[in-house]
Amino acid sequence: IWSCGAVLFLMLTGSTLLPELASEEDIQRYVHDRKWTRQRLRWAKGRGISQDALDLLASMLRLNRHQRPTAKEALWHPFLCGVAGMASASGDGAGGHDGSELALAAADVLKRLPTDFRSFAAEPVLKRAALLVMAHIAAYTFQESRPQRLAFAMLDRGADGELSLEALEAHYLRTSNCIPEDLEDIFKRVDIDDDGCITYVEFLSATLPTAVRCDERLIRTVFEHLDRDGDGYVDARDLAEAFRHGRDPDKVCREALTEVCPDSAQ
Repeated sequence: IWSCGAVLFLMLTGSTLLPELASEEDIQRYVHDRKWTRQRLRWAKGRGISQDALDLLASMLRLNRHQRPTAKEALWHPFLCGVAGMASASGDGAGGHDGSELALAAADVLKRLPTDFRSFAAEPVLKRAALLVMAHIAAYTFQESRPQRLAFAMLDRGADGELSLEALEAHYLRTSNCIPEDLEDIFKRVDIDDDGCITYVEFLSATLPTAVRCDERLIRTVFEHLDRDGDGYVDARDLAEAFRHGRDPDKVCREALTEVCPDSAQ
């Protein structure tokens, strides 16, 4: 997918993502340089490519391969599906999106964002983890999550593919001149991997629409992902394997399971 992103970059801008005369050693360095990728995406934005295209490129060129879309997910992306612009270069509200239904739905996502973040932050650890898995699967495959994709793109003004606390603060200063008092705290709870930024998948896990949360096939897929030994139950060993905690030396998985089901942790 990363290689496809590099080809798409060339097709859209007429320029290679990496320097043409770069050595193999330099190429490896550039590929793992998040700052370099951001600079190239900003340059592409300056060339006038659409916000849809930037969003797709940013997702395909993510450093973490687990956060990149699959080929199927990429094909569902609005840029390839012909959905009209996800976000204008300068707007924060629905005005820059021709008053479309999608833009209005995205504006509603942004309006509810603090409430959704607080609700997500208050959930048990296990439920937040399950929602993250659900969001990873549904990121680009559910039409119902299109408003969330647009809302994220509206906040991600630099087309970095992730949101900082400062980006959210800037949004609230632009739109209401008032930053929620608990924004930093709820930001940290949504930033599940604690890297100082919220990815689209993390954002979606906190804002998943009801239609996606309640999709029976998706719920079953998530359960089967967590039930590593396939015995029809999710125990602490399953969670440790699913989330790569080894033998769970710090008892994190056991405590997460006990939080929601005190009598079932093993």
